[in-house]
Amino acid sequence: MRDSQIALDKLGQRVEESPEILPKILPVLFHHLESTPPSSFRANGKVRLAHAALRALYRATITDPEISDRSVRMRIGDNWATVWTWLSFMISYILLENSTSLEDLTFREDVEFTCAELTDRFLRIPDLCRFMLNTENFIELVTYFRLLDIQLSSDSLSCLNNIFRTLQRSANDWSCWQQRCLKVLDSRPSDAVNAFLGSIMRISTSPEEIEVATLSSNLLMIIHFTTLSPKLHLAFVRHRSVAWMACLMYRLVLAPYESSGAVIGFMKGCISYIRSTIQSHGYRCVVEALENGILTSMLKAKEYMIRDKESRLTVAGDQYLQDQCVGLLRIIGCYSAYGVVLKALKKAIGKAEKEKWYVQVVRGLPMPVKEAWILIENIKILRMDDKMKWRSGGFNICANESCPSPRKDYFGPMYRCSGCLVSIYCSRECQRTCWKEGSHRSFCKVAESIRREGRHSIYGSADQLDTRQSAFQMWEMQVDSQRQVELISSASPVTHAIKLDYRDIPIKVGLLTLEECKTEDQGDYPPKDWEYYMNGGHIQDFGADGILVYAIFPHGGSRRYSLLKFFPRE
Repeated sequence: MRDSQIALDKLGQRVEESPEILPKILPVLFHHLESTPPSSFRANGKVRLAHAALRALYRATITDPEISDRSVRMRIGDNWATVWTWLSFMISYILLENSTSLEDLTFREDVEFTCAELTDRFLRIPDLCRFMLNTENFIELVTYFRLLDIQLSSDSLSCLNNIFRTLQRSANDWSCWQQRCLKVLDSRPSDAVNAFLGSIMRISTSPEEIEVATLSSNLLMIIHFTTLSPKLHLAFVRHRSVAWMACLMYRLVLAPYESSGAVIGFMKGCISYIRSTIQSHGYRCVVEALENGILTSMLKAKEYMIRDKESRLTVAGDQYLQDQCVGLLRIIGCYSAYGVVLKALKKAIGKAEKEKWYVQVVRGLPMPVKEAWILIENIKILRMDDKMKWRSGGFNICANESCPSPRKDYFGPMYRCSGCLVSIYCSRECQRTCWKEGSHRSFCKVAESIRREGRHSIYGSADQLDTRQSAFQMWEMQVDSQRQVELISSASPVTHAIKLDYRDIPIKVGLLTLEECKTEDQGDYPPKDWEYYMNGGHIQDFGADGILVYAIFPHGGSRRYSLLKFFPRE
């Protein structure tokens, strides 16, 4: 064995000195490399020989000027299968399985450089790239580059993406490649599996200008790939796959796109995977998704689809995405604290123009009623300005009782008090007068203190209100109703209802018995489930501990609609 090692070392030294002799001795090199098992190999002769041969092939392939024989260069450069065999050996045996053997070698960096340069060059050749993908050595290659964090050129990455798409067009080729990869990965340690996934993730999302259709196709490929092996799926989760997908979604919605079909496919794939992963792995995945802008991505995507009048999305597809988003938020709400969701949602909304969708999404969160209501009001407050203009009938009444203008005939701009966000005035003079006289000061201070606790108040015209939540909101904000609620005993059945009349400003607050509610005029648009609440259905479903709110809202001209809603206490 010692003589064999010496012979290999000398042969490697000779190849290094005279690379042009390499084509003549390739059969000898293969014989020695294949006949010497790794378990019996202890010296550096084999490593040196492999590196010498690979380096010579590299020089010939890259057309090193020192090799003057054009025919020799062509013979080696065209024989890419042989070069790939050498490259895979260097990666799998020397750099991965026996990396300690390079610690005492001075050419370790040269080995890594040689492998990187050759691989990057070969990936630009479609035929060679296809050959590499259809061998088990491809797994070793991507693992190696992930471990060393070597950046491939954009041409190489584009070529890989094209090959992936070519493989996917053939069900048979795609299935064979998946099974081959799974077979290799099942025999690898977890570090190698993680490295492989990291490389696939990087390859599938680069370069930056990748088309949405390609991104969607690669994503669906990876999702399907991980479902074939529990071991691979677990490694994918540990590799922060949820965070990765959330980042991809965020990147997608911030960039213009051309193919709506690709967008809907991409979002469906992402959301479905994240939903299933959160259900199986819980809180950690939720935090990763929130930190990487999952809410921003979902809300922005929905907003773009609403705005895109030329979108080819069908109503069914749009509704599917909406249901997926709401379903994901329900799962997030189950695993995450309210504060975490609120913080992420505030960040997601920003200066978005579509407000109705956000409110609809938040309703899907399985939170207590009060928390869900606070969340919705916080969403709305982000879109409010201190100066609000009200021109619709019923909301053009100045809160200053001594206002000189005709209270019901004024149709100019109205201004909201920035302290309580409830009272509105026709001018700053009326606001100052009302404050100096003291009629508004006490209420404003109480309302402002409540706002500091996180409970924001807002109401507007009928078409801008979420009526169910605003009714409960205004009940809590009004000092009079706070006092009257004390009359309701939580230990006895609900026999009263808070009445809120939004047709005048400030609103009228009263306390009605259920019998009085039955005689109330239900308006032009009666509340749903009126008989259900009047017959005590809320007690059967929610118990007696809660508040029944009866609200009346204007709806253009003299019309009005009413709402009857039961809000359980916490």
